Amino acid sequence: MSFADRIAKKINQLNLGRMFFIVLITGSLLVMGGILYVIVNNPPPLYGEGPFAYGLNRQSSVEAFVVAFAYAVGIGGLYLLYTTKRYYYDLRFLSMNIISGTLLLLLSLLLLQSIYAMKVGA
Repeated sequence: MSFADRIAKKINQLNLGRMFFIVLITGSLLVMGGILYVIVNNPPPLYGEGPFAYGLNRQSSVEAFVVAFAYAVGIGGLYLLYTTKRYYYDLRFLSMNIISGTLLLLLSLLLLQSIYAMKVGA
């Protein structure tokens, strides 16, 4: 087996499609969280205000990652609710998936609403 064949075999074992999907989802979550806004605009210093910049026209770098995490939790909850249809024969697993997915969605919603309330000053 030649060197090129061994490299091709290793690349096929890496499952690049799955890695590309994970990188794509992670990048999308960061963009939705506002990392581009933080890169383009100068974020406020963390020692002055804390992790969340007050006001709707400002965003800190920590806030972008927290918002991206909240979006990821919400997407995880939606995925759990989406996959419940596979387990219609096992009622216990089905109910646990529905409860877990709903709780993850509510946790994401509460986290995003509390961040918004802190930024507005309510």
